[in-house]
Amino acid sequence: MMMAEEAPQFGVVLLNWNNADDTLVALDSLAGASPRPAAVVIVDSASFDDSLERIRNWSAPAGVSTDWLTVIPLDENRGFAGGNNVGMQHLLARPDLTHLLLLNNDAMVERNFFGEMARALEMEPEAGLLTGTIYEHPDRSKVWYAGGREIPFRALIEHSLDVPSSAAVIETEFISGCAMLISRAVVQEIGLLPEVYFPLYSEDAEYSYRVRGAGMKVLYAPAATVFHKIGATVGPAKRSPYIMRAQIRHRVLYVRRNFRGVNRLVASLYLVATKPAKAILEVVSGRPRMGWAVFAGTVEGFLHRDT
Repeated sequence: MMMAEEAPQFGVVLLNWNNADDTLVALDSLAGASPRPAAVVIVDSASFDDSLERIRNWSAPAGVSTDWLTVIPLDENRGFAGGNNVGMQHLLARPDLTHLLLLNNDAMVERNFFGEMARALEMEPEAGLLTGTIYEHPDRSKVWYAGGREIPFRALIEHSLDVPSSAAVIETEFISGCAMLISRAVVQEIGLLPEVYFPLYSEDAEYSYRVRGAGMKVLYAPAATVFHKIGATVGPAKRSPYIMRAQIRHRVLYVRRNFRGVNRLVASLYLVATKPAKAILEVVSGRPRMGWAVFAGTVEGFLHRDT
């Protein structure tokens, strides 16, 4: 782990897929941060629009070195975990970087974000995972994340929406992949993100769970602020059968991969009892495609072999 007297050095991974508009806004927020991160890598997940050209033509502000930003194009879309893992591996080759921030490309950091993260790490140098308060964008009065907890018997992750009045760093059970700061020691101990959750959802829950299981701290620093444009790249799950199917499938898969004993039994029974009922409700409500997505996702989660 980082020693208390060492100043943390941050690298950032942004994942882009056909959404240069938001990616460039996120990049501008990183370049405008004070202090700014030591390095940024954008991994493009085989975009078929003009994303790569626009990102490569980004004009760095004064004071930003030409090697500050690296763009890595992929030949195929490897999903959230796979794409971020490519970026993390690139940054880990730099021995000076102590922490890696996974930042959604539809998110922006507040100007003092990395300063607040450094202050939190000064108080908690043994932190394995760390995050801040995430507000919605453009309505920045709405809190999207202020810590998270796991409800094992329901196989559910729940965000807290109450920002503490104190800026003190506190423990939490879950950190969203929207803005997840990972220590180098965590990667050395438990490896990279699990890529079984393609294209996305639940990899952040599993990573938080595994870090806690390894005895490392998972912490929330309320004063570090991020703004998140919810669902800008893949769209809201409530309106997309594809995303709903992935969410349900991965919720089941998460239980199978991580829970044992009574927790696994009860969570599995809960999913078996509630998801087919939800599928029927969607159908009778006039949303047959969504109903099929819920049912198919549940079956796929239980039958998936890669656990």
